[in-house]
Amino acid sequence: MNCSIKILFLSRNASDDNSAYTHRLKSLARGLTDRGFRCDFFYMSDFTDTSHTMLPLYRSRLRQLFNRYHIIHAGGTPAAFAANLCKPFQARVFYDMHGDRIAEIQTESRLGKEVGPLPVLKAFTQELGAMGFSNHFLAVSGPLKHMTMSRGIKEERISIIRNGVNLSVFNAGPDRFNRVRKITYAGQFQSYQAVNDLVAAARMWKGPSVVFTFIGFSQEETAAKTSIRKDLGNGVCLTDRMSQADLVKRLKESDILVIPRRSSRVTRIAFPTKFAEFIALGKPVLVSDVDETADFVTRYQCGMVYHQPSALGEVLMRMVKMSDMELQAMGRRGRRLAEKVFNWDSITLNYERLILQSCGHRFEN
Repeated sequence: MNCSIKILFLSRNASDDNSAYTHRLKSLARGLTDRGFRCDFFYMSDFTDTSHTMLPLYRSRLRQLFNRYHIIHAGGTPAAFAANLCKPFQARVFYDMHGDRIAEIQTESRLGKEVGPLPVLKAFTQELGAMGFSNHFLAVSGPLKHMTMSRGIKEERISIIRNGVNLSVFNAGPDRFNRVRKITYAGQFQSYQAVNDLVAAARMWKGPSVVFTFIGFSQEETAAKTSIRKDLGNGVCLTDRMSQADLVKRLKESDILVIPRRSSRVTRIAFPTKFAEFIALGKPVLVSDVDETADFVTRYQCGMVYHQPSALGEVLMRMVKMSDMELQAMGRRGRRLAEKVFNWDSITLNYERLILQSCGHRFEN
């Protein structure tokens, strides 16, 4: 047991946030707590309505808080920036990198969103503070680790702590496939998700009869929902966001799960949480050759990869025409991959080793 080591999870969000990133922090904290660590949370947005860059104005109070812990797990750039500006304190700051925020802002600008100089300057300032003064760096993917190394951070200061999956919640269902294949996308509808590529493939579909399903529309994405309905008519199933239990049920009813992302500076270093969830269900996946998920699919043969957006429909056609036995084999290999690499128990165990090493403790399994 490691009850003597105290960890503070610092989040830029509010305590009622239910994003995938907050889920990551809570899952890591839950796993470490089960292994004997004391884990607490500090949600920055619960305590101030001001910009996150203004939090250092409270640096004296925050420093007192941080001094009670051995590790500050800073979730994302604003959290790492705020923590580092409150130094000196005894705790070590672990910067859990969400991605490349500067690239995200530049992408928003290219998409026509009004992004003035202030958000860009803010992102640069926060990134400099986060990168320059953190003690250790956590990356969700190999490409993100390599990008961090290219910015001058030594490899020994970077560890890969992946996005995981709860295997008891996302559990494999019966190996049954529908005669009319059900092809499903579940997630958000930002442009980099490239859902339009799957819509285009569905619109041009000339193969066997299939059912396309799109899950996850929010109230803010009504326009996207309307556009897809206009493109594909009543033959497509469009579903709003739902509870996790309902989502798992719907995904289990599917035959092929698709992650159609396009290559960009943002997506190349990211690792979509949905990948681990999809393969944990024992379902074959179709992914684009954009990020590290393509490497896993190729290595473990748990689905198929398409290399250009225009090839999505062709590769999907090949999967649809596969036998139930072939799809079952892909799904089972995916489940084994989830159990080996992406289950939270293994991920937490790796993180425990890192924390103990950082605090000068010996690891005992």
